[in-house]
Amino acid sequence: MVSSALPPKHYLPIRRPTSNETWVSKSENKSISATDVNKVLGKEHVARVAIEANIPEDEAADVLAQAIPAAVDHVTPEGRVPDDADVDRTLEQPAAY
Repeated sequence: MVSSALPPKHYLPIRRPTSNETWVSKSENKSISATDVNKVLGKEHVARVAIEANIPEDEAADVLAQAIPAAVDHVTPEGRVPDDADVDRTLEQPAAY
């Protein structure tokens, strides 16, 4: 078992999207690839997720490529960036997939 969790969200190397590539909208989110996940999060973060989930790294990247757009959609159902309290409330609710 790995003793450390993923780093806090403010440590993840994520750039701010331009207006035409944001997922925060009422329309369907564009998909991303496992390669995109590795580039954005870094292979070391994907490897840590793989270890925690006890799955191969390539599978972890594939799972994250599906989960990240769905998670963003789940916490931004009204097409706006919520405040922290709204995110906490939303994450307490089960997602309907």
